[in-house]
Amino acid sequence: MRLVFSQVLGFKTCKVCYVHTMMIILISKANQLTTLCVDLFLGGTETTASTVGFALRYLIKFPEIQERARQEIYSVVGKERLPSTEDMPK
Repeated sequence: MRLVFSQVLGFKTCKVCYVHTMMIILISKANQLTTLCVDLFLGGTETTASTVGFALRYLIKFPEIQERARQEIYSVVGKERLPSTEDMPK
């Protein structure tokens, strides 16, 4: 079944053409939603990667800051376990 532009706008529509047009519109909106979700996810991962990269370069360049950060982590968490959300101040 061939769909012409006038059918999309609602002119000369029959029941089958209407259903077909609505299916095309719904598929298009689902594709847009998928694309938007992928863009948001990739944007978030890029920002996180940039921030972590900056922090690591900063700590490598300034070992005294790295040592202070390590001592603070050891004083809050200790050396026996990994940090968790319960270690964050309330």
